[in-house]
Amino acid sequence: MESERPNDTADHAAHADQLAELRRAELLMHTRYPRLGHWYPPLTGLVAAVYVAGFALPSGAGAVLWTLIVLGVVMAMRRYQRLRGAEPDPRRSPALIRREIILFVVAYIAIIAALVALAQIAYWWMVALAAFVLFTAGTAVYGARYARATRRAEAEAGLGDATQTR
Repeated sequence: MESERPNDTADHAAHADQLAELRRAELLMHTRYPRLGHWYPPLTGLVAAVYVAGFALPSGAGAVLWTLIVLGVVMAMRRYQRLRGAEPDPRRSPALIRREIILFVVAYIAIIAALVALAQIAYWWMVALAAFVLFTAGTAVYGARYARATRRAEAEAGLGDATQTR
């Protein structure tokens, strides 16, 4: 019987290594993704500004514009998901990344609330300009913070400085 113990220990170590490898692979789903480029933050700002400008249009034209914007955003999200292969689940994200996602959502809710308040006292074009600036800056900050969080999460998992697609 004692001769089986070394094999049991070796099997246990092999299983532990496999489990660690699976955890690293799951982490990579949250950290490795296609880089969107420098054009992405201004594009989100432009979409937000055009959406806000739609409120200044007659109701029928505004509805058409908003429909086109929503369709465009949905098509872009699907294309990105195809490029990426999968969309990470924020509930299953590593803590460092989940924190950035939560901050992103809270910040965008605050930006939208500020724009709604501004719309009560300012011209539509001022609100559209503010939307462009705030969404562009917010997206750029989020992208940088998310990238930093992914590097920290990978370093904590022992993945080091492997070549990344970001």
